[in-house]
Amino acid sequence: MRSVSAAEAARSFGAIREEVCAPGGEPVAVTHYNIPQVVVLSFKEYQELVRKARFAGRVADLPEEDLAFLASVDRRNAP
Repeated sequence: MRSVSAAEAARSFGAIREEVCAPGGEPVAVTHYNIPQVVVLSFKEYQELVRKARFAGRVADLPEEDLAFLASVDRRNAP
């Protein structure tokens, strides 16, 4: 994850917004005196983080790609 100073983030917020919202874009850390203070990320990525953090339910309700991953892990650990 790249980081920028708070002053740089203030000067070029539009460019940072475009960067994190672009396909494949990654979050950007904003520092104050070289200490990370906040992270700028796309709203879509934020929603996904919240969804994953709050997910509690049945295994059968997991997305197909997660079920496929779990099945592959189970096969690798089988005797």
